Amino acid sequence: FNITEDGRPITTATGVQLQADYSFANAPQIDVLVVPSGSGSSNKDLVNSARINFVKERGMKAQWVTSYCGGAFTLGLAGFLDGKRATTYPGYMKQMQEMFPNTKVDRQARIAVDGNVVSTQGGIAAFEAALYVVEAYFGKQLADDIANTMIYPGSAADPWNRNLQKGYASLDQFKTAIDPVYIGSQKAWEEKRFPEMKNFAK
Repeated sequence: FNITEDGRPITTATGVQLQADYSFANAPQIDVLVVPSGSGSSNKDLVNSARINFVKERGMKAQWVTSYCGGAFTLGLAGFLDGKRATTYPGYMKQMQEMFPNTKVDRQARIAVDGNVVSTQGGIAAFEAALYVVEAYFGKQLADDIANTMIYPGSAADPWNRNLQKGYASLDQFKTAIDPVYIGSQKAWEEKRFPEMKNFAK
């Protein structure tokens, strides 16, 4: 279900309107807290104390706390990334490391899992994190079935399966060292688009 601060619909930066099921005031118990990303994820959202307090309060009671792309900044301000390994959108990594020096920002991971906190670089990695949580709750078979139905890259149903990370990051094969070919291409893309990241310490 979707939650907004006042329970009203919101319009995304791309003009898509999303309906809300609940407000901060009447939202039910949350088992998997998902903090999405938006145009204000690394700036204006971070001065919204109601948002930060809601995530902090509900995240403490959730079984899993997840973020996508710039949503990791909200997790950081809510205290969920202190002393943990996390990731975010490549263009935000330098800012994230500066804002949260006690967080190990991992630029080599599409998703980072530390305890019950899952963060991702965004994009298709958001689906990978979702499949990871599905497996944790319901088992690998269901997660595999969903991945195949989606024709998720690396799944058995993917006709162009190059096996970059053997499908999604399942519980029994999750590892921090990802295929070096993938990392090389990702790093080249990052440095071309974000030149300031060339000197960013890993």
